[in-house]
Amino acid sequence: MDKKIAAIQNEISTNPKSAKLYNKLGVTYARYGKYKEALKNLEKAVSLDGGYFSAYNNIGKVYYLSAVKKKSSFKNKYAYLEMGSKQTEIRASDRAKIDTMVEWDYD
Repeated sequence: MDKKIAAIQNEISTNPKSAKLYNKLGVTYARYGKYKEALKNLEKAVSLDGGYFSAYNNIGKVYYLSAVKKKSSFKNKYAYLEMGSKQTEIRASDRAKIDTMVEWDYD
């Protein structure tokens, strides 16, 4: 995860006004279960381009996944783990299951 995040952040440093890059970063965080970071970056994408439908759509998907994760069935079925207030990183096999629940918009 860290390499993917770092690569996108590097792209953002060269193009800080790119809503698409912030959307991409937000989706990447969301795929790893880092919903707070995902929302922060998706909201930045919307602030840069108020008509960026894909970012709005992804915000809705993050809120959906945030609600689903709170249900115990999600924790059991998809091995979503929380330790206190810190969440663990979601494994690749669990990310694949999450990606079948929602289809991310990268455009």
